[in-house]
Amino acid sequence: MKRVLLIEDLPQVAQHLQQMLSREKEAELVAVESESDAALVRVTTEKPDAVLIDALLSGKSTGFDIAKRVRAASPGTRIVMVTVPQRPIDPKPDQGIDAVFVLPGGANELATALAIGKRDVRLKGRMIVCFSPKGGSGKTTIAINLATILRRRGHSVALMDRVMQFGSLRHALQVPCRGVDHMDFSADGRYLVASCEFSAQLVKVDVATRKVVGQLKLSNPKGMPQDVRLSPDGKIFYTSGASGKLDL
Repeated sequence: MKRVLLIEDLPQVAQHLQQMLSREKEAELVAVESESDAALVRVTTEKPDAVLIDALLSGKSTGFDIAKRVRAASPGTRIVMVTVPQRPIDPKPDQGIDAVFVLPGGANELATALAIGKRDVRLKGRMIVCFSPKGGSGKTTIAINLATILRRRGHSVALMDRVMQFGSLRHALQVPCRGVDHMDFSADGRYLVASCEFSAQLVKVDVATRKVVGQLKLSNPKGMPQDVRLSPDGKIFYTSGASGKLDL
């Protein structure tokens, strides 16, 4: 079991990484710190096996400064820098960087960065990227329509907005709930069902009109629904919760 300390000052990114770590059976989150001094105290007192540090911290100390201080305080701790594709970083153990995790990487990339086991996963399917360096060029609209068409043709589709802080999907597909986590399309692609982790509910959205046409409030307010998946026969949506019992 790897004990991991997370140093992150952006709540959205911190929440995302916490969720990823919670799904990793061989990792245990020690704490989340947003300030360098508090983080260094954690390093010296908790002695974590690994530390995830945001390279883009906005405080007085940069992520690289903190990495050097962590290395000096705990030479045996594995240091993983978290960054984005626009800010590439190379591992430099002599500078306190043992590995790099690039957002929005998946569970296997995170496990590799933390040196957790060996993952032999063969990816199936195809990745389609809608990219433009200019805003307002229609990337989100194209992505939504493309995902809808593919789903209507019988393909399994995962629609991801790689802009962690200012993503457009949440504005294009607005739902009246908190913490939209996962969603899946109906077999004909005409509607989707999304889980709202922090308001304990599921919502049904008409893709064409982008309006909520149905809601299911869980009887357990702490159910925290996350994963949503359409059954192979296209008749039932399955969901699972972070806290176990959902009480539909």
